[in-house]
Amino acid sequence: MSPRLSAQRAGHRGFTLVELAIVLAVVGVLASVATTKYQEFLERARVASAIAEMQGIARMLDSLQIDGGELPATLAEVDAALDDPWGRPYEYLRIAGTLPPGQAALASGLPHVSAGPEPKPRKDGFLVPINTDYDLYSRGADGESEKQLDRQVSRDDVIRAANGSYFGLARNF
Repeated sequence: MSPRLSAQRAGHRGFTLVELAIVLAVVGVLASVATTKYQEFLERARVASAIAEMQGIARMLDSLQIDGGELPATLAEVDAALDDPWGRPYEYLRIAGTLPPGQAALASGLPHVSAGPEPKPRKDGFLVPINTDYDLYSRGADGESEKQLDRQVSRDDVIRAANGSYFGLARNF
């Protein structure tokens, strides 16, 4: 008797090519689903990290105002120039306490010399500024942003809005 026949009689048989192909297809589908879920988990973790860091920066900036100081012009002035979880610096714009160049010249009694553009705060879909004191945000995963939150490139931004009452994704504000 040949070894092959004796193995078949004992209940041992090998896998066919079709069975191996089915197993590989199932493993491939499971791996793609797992990879997608893992990427979603990493993105949620980055957003949560950005929110926590921005809340810390905001607490520091708010304490400056409470102590009678004014907001800094940049985050570097208060050693808060951090990179977001995507490796880019957080964006900051002081709104409160800044006057447009023409009004600043009138207030000082000096002739108007333009020192640059006026601050342009971020706005919601109705073109209403989302903060009155300062804007603090991360450009999100795509690294792109526009002043209006309803623009597609701004939807993944992590923002501070409503003067610190909201921290989260722009698409949820």
